[in-house]
Amino acid sequence: MNGKKLLSAVLAAVLASGLCSMPAMAASRKKIMEVKMTVTAQIMPGDSISQQQVEVTVNNSRVGVGDSEFINDGFQWYEGDVPKMEVKLYADEDYYFATDEKGIIITGGTYVKQKREDLSRTLTVTIDLPKVGEYTQSITRAGWGNGNLASWEKAEGTGSYEVILYRDGKSISDTVTTQGTTIDFTNQMRSPGSYSYQVRPVNDRNPEQKGQWLESSSKYIDTAAAEKNRSTGETLGEWKKNENGWWFSYQDGGYPVNRWESIGGKWYFFNDKGYMATGWISSSGKLYYCNPSDGAMMVDTKTPDGFLVGADGARIS
Repeated sequence: MNGKKLLSAVLAAVLASGLCSMPAMAASRKKIMEVKMTVTAQIMPGDSISQQQVEVTVNNSRVGVGDSEFINDGFQWYEGDVPKMEVKLYADEDYYFATDEKGIIITGGTYVKQKREDLSRTLTVTIDLPKVGEYTQSITRAGWGNGNLASWEKAEGTGSYEVILYRDGKSISDTVTTQGTTIDFTNQMRSPGSYSYQVRPVNDRNPEQKGQWLESSSKYIDTAAAEKNRSTGETLGEWKKNENGWWFSYQDGGYPVNRWESIGGKWYFFNDKGYMATGWISSSGKLYYCNPSDGAMMVDTKTPDGFLVGADGARIS
């Protein structure tokens, strides 16, 4: 065999060996079929695009997050802008991306497209974030004012706030919605313990866009203070009515949602829309009856449909 034929045979053998090994190498790698991403950003009109900070996390231990870059034109954000970004993801050794569009699940943004490189070990995901006008700034301070007044710092771009009260680390209220930056919790702080609350902003343009929860400092209520709250605590505000029913407006503009309120010495329940409920109410594993004539909870009597309720309003079996 001459030199040329020998060289050709060697090259053919090498190529054949390489081609045969590629399927084996690919078969030894494991597929990544799904990646869940969370994008957190604070974007406001007038902020610089080039200096915008964003945090991207994934729930897959086999995936690393690389550079994140906004690809919008211009120098600053305007209210109508839709921030568009590219995020680099890297698969661990012996893994590769095999995701389709349904395999990229994003919280805080919307999937646009993806691009694989480096034998599918690198994945570039393009994401649209909510419109700039739909973002709210984070609340940076939450504490207590005079008495039992929960008070927090205003967040720009916010139309309302959601608040949950805790005692000794356990929730004792449903979510309260208010348009102001204070709530008087005297009426709910009737037992000794350490009280705190969590508050988050709700965007004024798109209520589906909500900021992060912030936990307040704590406030201790001793036995004497709890007794005082039970005897003097009264919800301040006024009754209002529209075509959907009666509701109660706090002095700061908020209103009760999914909760009981003591108003004028009587208890009332407000549904998930904030309207006064009547009839039988299931709450904390017990049944209570709110009189259809005025909405007040009936106590120590017989309901119109013949059931007895005790001094606490709960139905007696």
